[in-house]
Amino acid sequence: MSPGKHLHCYIEKKHGIWQAFCLDFMLAAQGESFEESREKLKSMVKEYIDDAEHGENQKYAEQLLSRRAPVRYWWKYYLYKALWYIDKLRNDANRRIDTNRPLPEISYAMVR
Repeated sequence: MSPGKHLHCYIEKKHGIWQAFCLDFMLAAQGESFEESREKLKSMVKEYIDDAEHGENQKYAEQLLSRRAPVRYWWKYYLYKALWYIDKLRNDANRRIDTNRPLPEISYAMVR
C-alpha cells in the first residue's frame, strides 16, 4: 500500500454512540466521543495494515488491502462529504463545523 494514500472514513453519532467507519478496509469502531471513536479507528487501521503487510496473513495482503465496504456506506460517505463542504462554504471562520459530520480522510502515513 502506498504511504500517501488517503483512506475514506467518516464518523457519525447514532443512538448516543459515535461510530467511525473506514470504507477502504470495511472496518468500524465505536466510542463514547468523536475523538475516542476516531482514535480507535486509526489504531484499528494501523493494526490491520501492519498485519496484512507483515503478519501471518501476509500471503493474503492483496485481498485484505483491497477489501471495500458495501455501496450504502459509500453513498453515505459522499453525502456527508458534500454536506460538509456546503457547510464549510456557508460558515464563517468563527463558527465550528458540526462534528457530527464526516471524519476528514485519514492519510495512510498518519496511521503508520
